Amino acid sequence: MDDATIAEMARRGTYYVPTIDHNRYYIENGSKIGYAPGFEPRRRHLLRGTWKLRGRLIGAGVKFAMGSDAIYTMFGQNTRELDGL
Repeated sequence: MDDATIAEMARRGTYYVPTIDHNRYYIENGSKIGYAPGFEPRRRHLLRGTWKLRGRLIGAGVKFAMGSDAIYTMFGQNTRELDGL
């Protein structure tokens, strides 16, 4: 997401609903649920990028909301996406 989009989201009061924490589950359990060998490095790279984007959005003042994609990690654990807001 580029800086202009982030600034526009903040200006309009657009809410960002992250889906970040489920990636931790996939990293920990991917081989059990049939992910192809070699998935971990790619998933870790994606996870780092989404956390970095989250920081940029917070810094710009974008509002956050909480989704419920917690089917694997159980509800409540996904609230880590909101830590520090």
